[in-house]
Amino acid sequence: MLTALQSLGIGVPAGSAQGGLSLYGWRTLLHGGAADSLLYGVRVAGLSAAISVVLGMVAAYGVWRLPRRWQWAGLLPRVPLILPHIAVAWLVVLVCARSGVLSSLSYALGMTAGQGDFPALLYGGDGWGMIIAYVWKETPFVMLLVVASLRRLDPRLVEMGRMLGGGRWRTFRAVVLPHVAPVLRVCLVILFLYALGAVEVPFVLGETRPVMPGIAAYNAFFHGDFAGRPAAMALLSALFVFGVGVVALYAFLEGRCLSGLLTGRVMGRAQDGRLPSDPMQDGYPSGRQQDWRHSGDLLSSACRWAAMRAASVPDVRGRRWSMGGQWPMARQVSLSRRFLSATGAEGASVPAAGQGGRMEPRASGGTLRTGHGLPHSRFRSQESVRPALVTAALVAVFVLPLLALVVQVAAPVWSWPDLWPRDFSPRTVLWLMDNGPVVMRHLAWSVWYALLTTGLCLVVCLLPARALAFGLVPSGPLVEGLLLSPALLPAMGFALGLYGVFVRSGLADTTVAVVLVLAVVSFPYMLRALMVGWQTVGPDYARCAANLGAGPLRTLLAVELPLLLPAVVAGGSVVFLVAFSDYFLVYLVGGGLVPSFTGFLFPVLQSGDRSLAALLTLVFMAVPVLLFVLVEGLTLYFMHRRGM
Repeated sequence: MLTALQSLGIGVPAGSAQGGLSLYGWRTLLHGGAADSLLYGVRVAGLSAAISVVLGMVAAYGVWRLPRRWQWAGLLPRVPLILPHIAVAWLVVLVCARSGVLSSLSYALGMTAGQGDFPALLYGGDGWGMIIAYVWKETPFVMLLVVASLRRLDPRLVEMGRMLGGGRWRTFRAVVLPHVAPVLRVCLVILFLYALGAVEVPFVLGETRPVMPGIAAYNAFFHGDFAGRPAAMALLSALFVFGVGVVALYAFLEGRCLSGLLTGRVMGRAQDGRLPSDPMQDGYPSGRQQDWRHSGDLLSSACRWAAMRAASVPDVRGRRWSMGGQWPMARQVSLSRRFLSATGAEGASVPAAGQGGRMEPRASGGTLRTGHGLPHSRFRSQESVRPALVTAALVAVFVLPLLALVVQVAAPVWSWPDLWPRDFSPRTVLWLMDNGPVVMRHLAWSVWYALLTTGLCLVVCLLPARALAFGLVPSGPLVEGLLLSPALLPAMGFALGLYGVFVRSGLADTTVAVVLVLAVVSFPYMLRALMVGWQTVGPDYARCAANLGAGPLRTLLAVELPLLLPAVVAGGSVVFLVAFSDYFLVYLVGGGLVPSFTGFLFPVLQSGDRSLAALLTLVFMAVPVLLFVLVEGLTLYFMHRRGM
């Protein structure tokens, strides 16, 4: 609201040359280069989000299919999540520039004859440098969510798809992809909106013209005269409206998909909304059979129906087979044939029954075994991935660039075309020892305001999350959507809107202003984590404590907060990482007077001293890792002491 008012010339911090209410900012937006900037931003954000979702899905599927002893490889992609976006942008310069590591590697392999032959990935006018940075940073985020979703997928459905003759791609498209599609759509929207309004990566890797919308708004607000500030606010308001439109369109389309699932148009449900127990029974309408055939999901439907029936039909000895018990392969194949015949899929390929005896589903921590006695890890028996290949790919993409940082620290003169440094020097380590107090001062300030932001978000979100989780708020979904909007919409819109308030109140360039603006843009993460925590705990513990005579405050502190500790740690970790790694908001609201480690790191990144920049980046990574390990250890110790 403050941003929209300032776009009309009302409440601009230093006034407007037009004076009072004016549409000058919106006229400038329509007739200036804002449209080109917005289209350029949509292209870069859309490509980066789409590529991140596709690569994250592929990588997550590969990690999910790894044998149990190789599951540790799934931890490798989490390394980029710790780095701030500004450090990721500099790492892309180190690796992908024409004088970078990839250019030296291509020259050593004989693929290029000089720097000019290497593709201009950075500053080439197409924004590929920003796209690479976003993809490297955001793919692990998609992987985490998709792997969590895949762990809830019954692997026997994939095994059934293979038994019905589906190839790898068809089984993936019919069984796995529908299961993770909601998560992929959410990731696509979140990553698109974030990249559209981000500032840090375009600040380092962006083009001179056109520029990303966030950079255009920043330049209009700070680098022009006072008359340009309403134009900057108008651009941010347009981004806000565009983001709301994207979220509304997503909600509408998601609602239609969900409605189709519930009414049977997609999954072919019976008229009463239930899955048919038998597609050949008289009560199963022919129209619904057409839905099965033309939904494009016949293989998935057959897998699910056969698994359901095989899990509930009694065998010849009168005993029912539960989903957690043993179930015969012959019954699966027989029921699958029965289903495909009833739905008119005569051309479907189903293996003959009795070829493999019995199949024993995986118990907790166990494996699948066929009648041949061959052990398999979950359903991965016939198409298991090569663990070494998947692990090597993850190491090459997510770990080797960081190893380049370590080498760069010890080799200040590492330059093209040397694939390995010729000389090593302890110069950067000696510099750190000499300037340790200055580095520690900025590091301590960053940790301090990040902890204050985390504590403020916890206090502010604790009771609202409880009310939303227990349905105590009228129009709860609408209120929740409004409260979560700072996580989806451009953070600079909120920051510049509050900047005028801070200037008039005298809070600008203070730690209080920094903490407040960081809390505004990061509290949705804490709110969502606490909502999940409250839903898990439920209201029964509070009722029991009240019956024993405990007051509301004592119940909250002694009963509910200990139970909410995992949710608090999860939400607090995200809030701390967002606040600790932010550069632009701290610089904007703090005015350069509030020390921060990112503010200390950014000039070094621009100085061209790659060795020193690599050292400070590694120091930056070490702080959240050590803090998270400490918090995790204290949490486990506390829960163990309380018998939780």
